[in-house]
Amino acid sequence: MKKTTLGTIIKKLRESHSLTQQQLADMLNITQAPISRWENGEREMSLPIMRRIAEVFDMTLSDLMDMADDVDVTDGEPVNIIVIEDVPVELSGTVSMLKNSLHSENGLTVTGFLTGQEAIVHCRENRVDIAFLDIELNGHRNGLELAAELKSIAPKMKVIILTAYHEYASDAWELHSENIIDDFILKPLTPRRLNRELKLMGNITIRQDDQS
Repeated sequence: MKKTTLGTIIKKLRESHSLTQQQLADMLNITQAPISRWENGEREMSLPIMRRIAEVFDMTLSDLMDMADDVDVTDGEPVNIIVIEDVPVELSGTVSMLKNSLHSENGLTVTGFLTGQEAIVHCRENRVDIAFLDIELNGHRNGLELAAELKSIAPKMKVIILTAYHEYASDAWELHSENIIDDFILKPLTPRRLNRELKLMGNITIRQDDQS
């Protein structure tokens, strides 16, 4: 599978506008060193800096993210799913349900994490196609903040927020409008509720004996 990182995209945009790294750095009011690290894949970009870069090149953040092709699932490749949930019993149940209910001809893996930091480390080292995130997480990140950070690592990852609280919907859909999250599901997560999300999930189907 061909991978195109955001750093590669930034380099192509910079060169197409005949800008040096230093000239782009001056436009962003930063030093040249981070740009070199982004383009070499040595450092990830934060969401605020991605927005500033998009503005420099007269495009939206969504346009910039759409240019990347980090996690498009292609023929012959397994689908990789992660679940982030800080309640062990809920994490175990969600991972088990996804493994038992979802099917992909190319294979499918589901990995669970109790903390956002563990998930971030995993996503920096592995291709992840879909992430299910609890909206309330212990520590300094909630699910919405974590969604933005995961998208900065892998812009084409599908991020689905899970919560039992209706009041978080407006915040979730604000990020949805910015192309940070792809959908929002009320708990408990069930095969029936997953059915309407399949359009987001490439070549995944619900097992025929688990449609209820």
